[in-house]
Amino acid sequence: GFIQFDSTVDDSVANQHTLTVTSGSDYVWFQQAIGGQQPILGLTATSSNSEYGVEFDGNITTGAGGVTVNAPSIFLGEFIDPVITTASGQVNFNGSTYINEDTTIDTTNGGLATGASVTFNGTLDDGNAPQTDSLTILAGTGDVNFNGRVGQNLHGDGTDLNSIQIESANDVDNYLVQAPLV
Repeated sequence: GFIQFDSTVDDSVANQHTLTVTSGSDYVWFQQAIGGQQPILGLTATSSNSEYGVEFDGNITTGAGGVTVNAPSIFLGEFIDPVITTASGQVNFNGSTYINEDTTIDTTNGGLATGASVTFNGTLDDGNAPQTDSLTILAGTGDVNFNGRVGQNLHGDGTDLNSIQIESANDVDNYLVQAPLV
């Protein structure tokens, strides 16, 4: 069924517990920060709902367990510019991902960790008007992988992001990226 977190989610002891949320055919909605006061070790969120999937409306902070989202539709940010921070934990979005506000993904924990890979296994689009929102990625020694269409293609499918800025990465696989990479 539908799973909604309308308050912050924190670990009882920093980086000790992993949160796994599976909603089946309904959707998952995180309305506040995850790991804001006490970072969780890792997060896995799964939904098979094709309309709403999994939505994050707050910052996410994890340890080495990273973030994995499995859903047909993944929404990042609605009313804030979300920051996803891990301490060398991989970030994997397995589904169509929509950037609804300027979004930062940092697997280096602000430069305190070596980094980890960031992977988009699905399309990546601006969730608002074309070229409204930007994506910034700090992967450190990790790779950045775009394994699907990014932005609008020649057939008019999708919505371009304003920009994608990769501040650090070992390697970047920019398969079909339409937004400007800086």
